[in-house]
Amino acid sequence: ATNTLLNQFDANDFTGFDKLKDADVISVISSVAAKIKKGEGSMTKDAAKKMLDKAMGAGGWGAIKDWTEDKFEDAGALLDGLDVASITNIPDGTFEKVMDNFGAVHTWGKDQEKELAGKFKKTIGDFTKCTAAGLDKIKGFIPGLTAAELAKIPKDAFKDAAKSIAESCQKIGAFAKDQLEAMAKQVKDAFGDAAG
Repeated sequence: ATNTLLNQFDANDFTGFDKLKDADVISVISSVAAKIKKGEGSMTKDAAKKMLDKAMGAGGWGAIKDWTEDKFEDAGALLDGLDVASITNIPDGTFEKVMDNFGAVHTWGKDQEKELAGKFKKTIGDFTKCTAAGLDKIKGFIPGLTAAELAKIPKDAFKDAAKSIAESCQKIGAFAKDQLEAMAKQVKDAFGDAAG
């Protein structure tokens, strides 16, 4: 069932999907997400949204505000199918525990990145307290941070998270000009003039 569903979604074919019960979808969701993570298939955001909407149904895992950590891990690579309203409804305490699941995804839309970055900000309070470990956890949505937030990251944290930050830069158009300027200053401060 997993391969059939993934092949259909890969071809953008949703034939019969609406006939599936919420329980049918949650029975294969972690397998589908794992295949995508391994590069054994792909899924459009629309397809991921359809799956996650079923997962949030009464016969699935229920409302996202009630999901336990394992549900976010199971959804994995499909999390980019969550709309901003769903992301907003994730309790802050839960988000703090599962943000690395969100950070592993690099296909967020700008509005999703902003919401995720806002939730991350709530977990740390002040960006002067940001750590490399925190940046590593959120690498998939670092572009959602504002230029001012990027500028406040301590230089050692920025330097130690350079690999994750570089990963976040792989998406074309990920950062606005002001964000790039803030990051250029961070690079210079962390690595010196040789980085210029």
